[in-house]
Amino acid sequence: RIAVYKALYRLFGGFVADVVAAIDQAVYDGVDILSLSVGPNSPPAAGKTTFLNPFDATLLGAVKAGVFVAQAAGNGGPFPKTMVSYSPWIASVAAAIDDRRYKNHLMLGNGKILAGLGLSPSTHLNRTYTLVAANDVLLDSSVMKYSPTDCQRPEVFNKKLIEGNILLCGYSFNFVVGSSSIKKVSETAKALGAAGFVLCVENVSPGAKFDPVPVGLPGILISDVSNSKKLIDYYNISTPRDWTGRVKSFKGLGKIGEGLIPILHKSAPQVALFSARGPNIKDFNFQEADLLKPDILAPGSLIWAAWSPNGTDEANYVGE
Repeated sequence: RIAVYKALYRLFGGFVADVVAAIDQAVYDGVDILSLSVGPNSPPAAGKTTFLNPFDATLLGAVKAGVFVAQAAGNGGPFPKTMVSYSPWIASVAAAIDDRRYKNHLMLGNGKILAGLGLSPSTHLNRTYTLVAANDVLLDSSVMKYSPTDCQRPEVFNKKLIEGNILLCGYSFNFVVGSSSIKKVSETAKALGAAGFVLCVENVSPGAKFDPVPVGLPGILISDVSNSKKLIDYYNISTPRDWTGRVKSFKGLGKIGEGLIPILHKSAPQVALFSARGPNIKDFNFQEADLLKPDILAPGSLIWAAWSPNGTDEANYVGE
């Protein structure tokens, strides 16, 4: 069975005393394993050695009581000396990326196939659907103040033009900062009766990382900028307009593939970029300890896991 002890809080963090109390309680309750995704932000400034900080000393007590302790190495990579799990009695675990990828494809009416991400079912593969861009299916121009291309609000769109079609949306900076989410795009598309949705990334911020998001209806994120341009060019060519720029008819077609089946490349795990690195250190001056760390490597990215219904710190998974 799994026992959970809460000692830390998202916006506040916590005190070592609370974590120590939680570890002591867990040992008293008779747990067999302590799995800790917690640790100090940096080596302790007071005291001569990392091994004698209160957290590690408490874990030594747990090990002496017969508990196996696994602790995350830390997320300070790819720089050296970023370990935050120091002691020889702790199994320090680095994060690996494996060869499992969730890919999806958007097939266009002109025969082009654009790769993307989308943990979603496919549209009916024996038929194509009309493509409609968010900006072309607004109820009126006054709603521009709501960043309509983000597709976060169903009430700003003309449902009659979207029903049964694939809605094209834009992945703006709002998605990066978290004020917009792919989950919300999915909810908007569903509320409007769309057959599916496509999110185009036209600009990529340095270090941008796109994770596949589980959605209930067909949906895909085109994360490659050149592929997004191919889609936009196709849409513009196949969407005739009058002299005011208003769409006369939507003639662009597409269908979304199956994104729920992983692709495995049979390659060995690799250390994740964010995973903390050795050499292990013995004090605040970053002098090296004569101890190999981390001990082991385990999958640490794209892991299927439970999500608390109350979890609110990641908009794409709220309530999942």
